[in-house]
Amino acid sequence: PLAGLKNLKKLHLNGTQVRDVSPLAGLRKLESLDLQNTQVDNLAPLIGLKNLRRLDLENSHVNTAQVESLQRALPQCRVYKMLFLNPAY
Repeated sequence: PLAGLKNLKKLHLNGTQVRDVSPLAGLRKLESLDLQNTQVDNLAPLIGLKNLRRLDLENSHVNTAQVESLQRALPQCRVYKMLFLNPAY
């Protein structure tokens, strides 16, 4: 259902059971995405979202390498993530 919302600009999935963001890869107009408190651990499907300006990842399962990769691909995107002492995050 989300893949069909081609004009969607903001999406809040905070606190949901979402794990896979690949259905969002076609949302080319998406500007803001909230993935706080989710089980998401792979940001690769978001690399092509050139309009993404804000991504909230607090309390998600995304590691630092994933965030850095996304920021290299989408330098205009501001990523918000809590810093953990565990290097796996």
